[in-house]
Amino acid sequence: MPNNISFDVDGGKFNLRTAGIIIQSNKILLCKNDGNSNYYTIGGRIKFGEDSVKAIEREVMEETKQRFIADRLLYVNENFFTFQKTQEKCHEICTYYLMKSLQPVIKLPQPIQESYGIVRFYWIHLNELTEIVFFPEFLKSGLQKITSSTKHIVIRQ
Repeated sequence: MPNNISFDVDGGKFNLRTAGIIIQSNKILLCKNDGNSNYYTIGGRIKFGEDSVKAIEREVMEETKQRFIADRLLYVNENFFTFQKTQEKCHEICTYYLMKSLQPVIKLPQPIQESYGIVRFYWIHLNELTEIVFFPEFLKSGLQKITSSTKHIVIRQ
């Protein structure tokens, strides 16, 4: 199986990720690790030789056990940040796709065990995004009115 596109470079780490935006009844499906207050979208690293559409469809299937297709690309985010625990600098590029379910009702997925702990899933109303710790922050306002164009967002922390 191909490797994730994540590697060390002089001065830090580079990651290539993809994430899915799953919305039902004005609620978004988000994840949160036990012991961490940050919510985030379903997704993960893209594997070498895998395009971002196939990657997000694979990641969503692995995490939710439900089949979704990538409807369209909403955002390309270039994120420059420092990991708090290790103080390692990171340059990450992430694609955000609006996902389409092949079922009429999307079930809340069961918790999953990852190497970093248990991940639980939550339906959060779009109007409540400003009240929670949710990354990336630009999605808090960006998901209030989804436009027809793809946006490029650069964040330097």
